[in-house]
Amino acid sequence: MGQFQPQPQGSAEAEAILQGITQQLQGLQETVAAQLGDDIGRLQQQKQQLLAEITQLQQECQRLQADHDVTLSRQQLAQQQLWAKQLAQALMVQLQARLSQSGATSTLPQTAEQLGTLDASLHRTLQTLQQDLNSYQSSLSQQVSRMHSMEHQGEAILEALVHRLSQQLQEQLQQPLPRTPPSPATHALHPAAAVPSAPSHRDAASRLGRRSVEHLAASDSRRLSPRRSRRPLLGPGPLWLWPLSLALHSVLVGVVAWGGTLGGVTTAAVLPMTWPNLLALVWWRDGTTLLPLTALLAHWQHPHVWQEIRQLWQLTDRRPLGRVLASGGFLFVSLVLCFQGIAQAGPAVAIALLCGYPLISDPLEAFLRGHSPSALTTMALFALVMGLVFTATGVSWPGIAFPLLAAAAYGLYWLTQYLSQLSRLGPGADLRPAQPLHPMTITLLQTGVLFLLATAAVLLSAVSGMAVIPTENPMGFYGAGLGLAGLAVLGHWASSRGPAWRQALVPATVPLLTALLAVVCLPSAPVLGPIQWIGIVLISLGLITSGRERWLRQRPQP
Repeated sequence: MGQFQPQPQGSAEAEAILQGITQQLQGLQETVAAQLGDDIGRLQQQKQQLLAEITQLQQECQRLQADHDVTLSRQQLAQQQLWAKQLAQALMVQLQARLSQSGATSTLPQTAEQLGTLDASLHRTLQTLQQDLNSYQSSLSQQVSRMHSMEHQGEAILEALVHRLSQQLQEQLQQPLPRTPPSPATHALHPAAAVPSAPSHRDAASRLGRRSVEHLAASDSRRLSPRRSRRPLLGPGPLWLWPLSLALHSVLVGVVAWGGTLGGVTTAAVLPMTWPNLLALVWWRDGTTLLPLTALLAHWQHPHVWQEIRQLWQLTDRRPLGRVLASGGFLFVSLVLCFQGIAQAGPAVAIALLCGYPLISDPLEAFLRGHSPSALTTMALFALVMGLVFTATGVSWPGIAFPLLAAAAYGLYWLTQYLSQLSRLGPGADLRPAQPLHPMTITLLQTGVLFLLATAAVLLSAVSGMAVIPTENPMGFYGAGLGLAGLAVLGHWASSRGPAWRQALVPATVPLLTALLAVVCLPSAPVLGPIQWIGIVLISLGLITSGRERWLRQRPQP
């Protein structure tokens, strides 16, 4: 036991020594780790510095290489110039030596021959250049003279048409007019004519007024309510709101597509006029404001409108209803194509080309009435053709195609609209029943068809994954739709103010008024040239002549 006692003490000392060594090793490890970390950080900094220096040296090397290349090229150029000078001097010495050896008498003829050859070559070159310049000048002169001749022809046609119109109007004004109350009118987005109402079948068959792409307001209030007079209470002013509202409607579509100034407010393009955006704009315009206000206006002007719609729906003969619905479909197609034409070529050109619809409607009218067009109608159609050709000058193919397709669709709309006016309600209703359809009934049904077709198109766009409401500028989209609907309702109301002859002639000013407003409000739209202005004036004169002829055929006979 005496030998076993010191052992715990030695073990404790060993543990203490081991712990001390461990602590020393840990301290040494920490010291070495700290030094290594410092060395690594310093090496990293040196590495970054070396990389920066290497990059700088590379850039300097590239710069020096570029300078060397430039210097080398300059030296080479200088060396080449020096060699050229030396070669020239050597050649000069050789030539002088040879010239001194050969006689002056033998050299002069050869020199004269060479000079003559050189002079002949230069003369031929100058003659060729002169001929080319003369040909270019003659071509330009022919083109300029052709332009002048076209301008003179347009001026001559315009003067002859104005002279003929003035003579016809003077003759007509000298004839006594019957004092018949104004009749209900049908209205167009562009020129339209008044359609007189009469109780006889013969007068009903002669109602061939053009219907509106935008508005169709009619008033037969003398037949429905003696208390309502169709005489304008405010003079000719409200009637002139009709073409003004139509022109502003087209210009507002141009502002949506092109941007511009309207009402003192300058704005950029509201949204791109893609097909989904265009259909959504038509849907918003027709569904939110135009359809409800048209229903209210129809009930105000014709209280029996809902009864007529119910009777029309209950007819066993579906042809009258089919004509009305078909006219609304053609109206929708014409409206959409017109909007796209405005987006492609601007409102001035698009509306002027759309006003060529009498080229379709007048021959159809002559065919349905069984008579040949008069000489004045033929002249009006010729003026329209010339106006369309002049207006389409310099316009892109889409800018021409869409308005002309819209005019064709409007011509078909006019045909179905005319057949709808012949439709009547009564026992065994067909084309010869007892009671004719009121124009406001047709207007309300057509507006409903517009809204339904626009809704179907928007739903198809939504099913295809396209945005129903444009996301580019939603507030501008909503404001544009409300503004278009408000202008449509304003023109709808103003179109029935005034006598029938004004309702037939005033809308002919829409193309010219639209062009003037486009110049003021749409600086970013395509600029019209002088030929295009002549074309728009010819179209307006042709529409005035066509409207006057239609009014003379449709006015009540004394």
